[in-house]
Amino acid sequence: MITNSLVKIKDHPPFTPDLESPVLLNPLARVTRDKAGELSFPPKLTSAPTPDLANLSTIKETLKKTGDTAGVGVDQELISSFPSHNPTFVTRNFTDKEVTYCNAQPNSTASFTARWAGKEAVFKSLGVASKGAGASMKDIEILPDESGVPQVHLYGDAKAAAEGKNITHIHLSLSHSDTVAIAFAQATF
Repeated sequence: MITNSLVKIKDHPPFTPDLESPVLLNPLARVTRDKAGELSFPPKLTSAPTPDLANLSTIKETLKKTGDTAGVGVDQELISSFPSHNPTFVTRNFTDKEVTYCNAQPNSTASFTARWAGKEAVFKSLGVASKGAGASMKDIEILPDESGVPQVHLYGDAKAAAEGKNITHIHLSLSHSDTVAIAFAQATF
């Protein structure tokens, strides 16, 4: 503080004009301090590694198999505010199989909430206009397969909407903590 040397203001960048692009485009470019204490880049930069293209064909084939994304949707719900205790709400929005599954879980409210978030995410991934807050969500059924992965089954208007957009599959991920349920859906052609 006494010698006013806490901050040294630079009056030029640490590279020459001809090195500007190579320095900015090279993630391995490193600055060095010369004998006078100035920071600069050496004229000969470490070259960026060439990418390993050995797996390129595998990646291309994998991406071809996954199909094109038609839409994505995400939803999050607070478990404590979810009306799973209301039989009218549950009957209007969940299939009998979903009710049986959720009631068999250790935390049925969290299970209902996660499925509701999943239905909302699926609806969003379809990219269709909403029928309003009072619309039933029974046309979207979410049940686990034999390995526990959530599977989406569409009926009625939801199935018609998917078919109208040539959507063949909806990938779904559900998760919940003690307080929040979240879902992510990806509709594919």
